[in-house]
Amino acid sequence: MISANRLYRLILLVILIATIPTAISMWSDKTMISAKIKTGEARIYITSYKILAFKEQKKERCISSDGEAAFSNNNRSVSVTFTSISQGWYGWVGLVISNEGVFPRNIEKPDVVAPINISTSRFLYGQFRAPGMSGVWGDVDICMMTSNLVSSGNPFPGSVDMDSIYLQPGYKAIVWVFLNYTGVEDLSSVSITISIAG
Repeated sequence: MISANRLYRLILLVILIATIPTAISMWSDKTMISAKIKTGEARIYITSYKILAFKEQKKERCISSDGEAAFSNNNRSVSVTFTSISQGWYGWVGLVISNEGVFPRNIEKPDVVAPINISTSRFLYGQFRAPGMSGVWGDVDICMMTSNLVSSGNPFPGSVDMDSIYLQPGYKAIVWVFLNYTGVEDLSSVSITISIAG
């Protein structure tokens, strides 16, 4: 038989165990928990560029001239200026877009703002660790790029022109923008703006 003292302790233990959930719920109703969580981000920037305009062709060699570039403070937009524009002029602007963050990010072809007498075509390639070895960045020839564009619709046949790329951290995408002057009067200069989203 159980002694009265032992029975008393057993009943007290059962009551204590039964009141624990009630005590916890009262505590959690009155406790405010505040936390700040900092995560990484995808940081998409223009990290390199090429600005090439057709100048002349000598002995089956394409001679190009450079344009000028002015970048926005956040390196997500570039204003490009070309000089000495005449009928039939064309140029190419190449951009390396890098993900220097810790999360992947979907990028699309950039927005291009150009005067009404400049037609544009945009091409997106990637993703690359080392774009110089990609075949779409290293030693490019704008006459060959233009010839390929006319014949196949792609300045780099064999490389896939993408609508968008899910750019992994540490990787790069290449954008080429083709510019063609459709006017008839000579212009001293023309400016375009290229912006990436994301």
